[in-house]
Amino acid sequence: QVQNKLQAATPLLPQEVQRQGLQVQKSAANFLVIVGLYSSDGSHSATDLADFVVSRLQDPVSRVDGVGELQVFGAQYAMRIWLDPIKLNQFQLTVDDVTAAVQSQNAQVSAGQIGAQPAPKEQMLNATVSVQSRLQTPEQFAQIRLKSSPEGAVVRLGDVARVELGAENYGFDVQYNGKPASGFGVRLAAGANALDTVELVKARVAEISKGFPADVKVVYPYDTTPFVRLSVEQVVETLIEAVVLVFLVMFLFLQNWRATIIPTIAVPVVLLGTFAVMAIAGFTINTLTLFGMVLAIGLLVDDAIVVVENVERLIQEEGLSPKQAARKSMDEISSALVGIGLVLSAVFLPMAFFGGSTGVIYRQFSITIVSAMVLSVMVALILTPALCATILKPHDPNKAEGNGPFARFFRWFNEKFDRGRDAYARGVKYSARNWVRSGIVFLLVVLGVGLLFLRLPSGFLPDEDQGMLFIQVGTPPGSTSEQTDQVLDDPRRVGADTGPPRVERGPRVDQEPHSVHLDAALIAEDEPDIRRLLSIMLTRGGFNVLEACNGREAVEKAVALLPDVVLMDMKMPVMDGREATIQIRNWEENTKRGRKPIIALTAALSLGSASALTRWSSERNRKCSDITDR
Repeated sequence: QVQNKLQAATPLLPQEVQRQGLQVQKSAANFLVIVGLYSSDGSHSATDLADFVVSRLQDPVSRVDGVGELQVFGAQYAMRIWLDPIKLNQFQLTVDDVTAAVQSQNAQVSAGQIGAQPAPKEQMLNATVSVQSRLQTPEQFAQIRLKSSPEGAVVRLGDVARVELGAENYGFDVQYNGKPASGFGVRLAAGANALDTVELVKARVAEISKGFPADVKVVYPYDTTPFVRLSVEQVVETLIEAVVLVFLVMFLFLQNWRATIIPTIAVPVVLLGTFAVMAIAGFTINTLTLFGMVLAIGLLVDDAIVVVENVERLIQEEGLSPKQAARKSMDEISSALVGIGLVLSAVFLPMAFFGGSTGVIYRQFSITIVSAMVLSVMVALILTPALCATILKPHDPNKAEGNGPFARFFRWFNEKFDRGRDAYARGVKYSARNWVRSGIVFLLVVLGVGLLFLRLPSGFLPDEDQGMLFIQVGTPPGSTSEQTDQVLDDPRRVGADTGPPRVERGPRVDQEPHSVHLDAALIAEDEPDIRRLLSIMLTRGGFNVLEACNGREAVEKAVALLPDVVLMDMKMPVMDGREATIQIRNWEENTKRGRKPIIALTAALSLGSASALTRWSSERNRKCSDITDR
């Protein structure tokens, strides 16, 4: 199917793209790990390091098991030809003329052999002729002939262009702590193990890096495996805790060591079978499948508990032997066990047929729980009766009740439990007699659930703290790389600063985690507009921005009350106070000739606990008011 779609799309591509060839790679969308190289003393440029990555690391790492795709941040060396349009015009040349000359005179040709067959019998030598057909140095490229005149004058490439060895493209400018750097991102192949892949990649990079210069260091600025490893470890711990809790709860209610051991034995047997089903289905041990097992533990022991409790009841009430009680018990409850398994499977199985990304996420979760349910029913029908007949003892009515610590605790627990059971029975009878009142309470509960379902925020997947912080800076269209670097210098200094963050122009932001602050810039020509806006935004009679959950909605409602105020771009990235200062300064220069008051506001989650409104003008910069966070 992929090949058919590829063949259908290929004729639609330009000839230049078709000559380069098309590649189809199946990999994950996000990076698994990013490998970086940087020069500790700056003796190697970013282009040098990028060429190291392409020439020495790209192919060996791409062949590591589990690697789906590599994206290099940088470019290898290439011969750069910078044409001078004025000189081209003087010599009456075009870019196509230069391209044709380079392609024809920098071609790979075969020189052949001396004395190759067919040859005369007296030929005494057969040798292969090796020639250097490809140009190698900028000086050789500069000698390419572009044009010649009948008088013998020759125009060469060096006459109309500057030829140098540079990067293949300049789409990346990579730094690591202010030092020139390069690197590549690794995407995981479909179905590969993330932890094993990262370990193999790091081992391969460590092996190759032994041949690097002394100043070239290898770093891993981004690695997702610690989060994956910790997530799996936490789920495994939860799995063990669930098994222990199930054992303790069963012992509390069964109050018999022998009866408690039987359902406990069923847990590892069912989990082992579930792992086998996962292996057959091609699933991996991940957070979804392990979470499914955690939920399944509490469900899979139910079948075994039902069998054990019924066998115990028959042994005590009818005086049957364990073997006879097990046989009679299975005659009574086998259909009930099958019904329980089918009902639980019907709850989780539809999730395996979801389409799109939701189906990919929940399919493994669903198959894990359903397979555990089916296996638990099989274990309850096959293994649990055999264990009951073997492990349980016949009931002795003449045996005196013990007086040990467990016996005294169980007597106290049974007494309290019986009282709770009687109170619950009285409540059920009361609810049954007063069904109108109970129905009203039930409807109120349903309405409350529906209201909470509609009011709670929705999302595809919950956000989790993975220990990474990314800053994305967007500059206006037409900005140069130098302007972008100037903007990036500020967050770099913030990242390098170990003290509490401060704003150069504006209020100080005290360090306090998990608080929201509001940065606003007001550029107006008259004081009444500013006072009117502040009164609307900060008084309870209007709209209180500090109580708003949505910063954009708050500002829009406030500005809607001022018809002569213009709301500037609200699609800005999340920024802290320092970055907001840069943006506000740029807006001020661009809008200082405007007639209307202009408001630019950002709401951001940052380390600051102080909320501030700062007035900015083209003549001076001073604070209008500071509002401390409640």
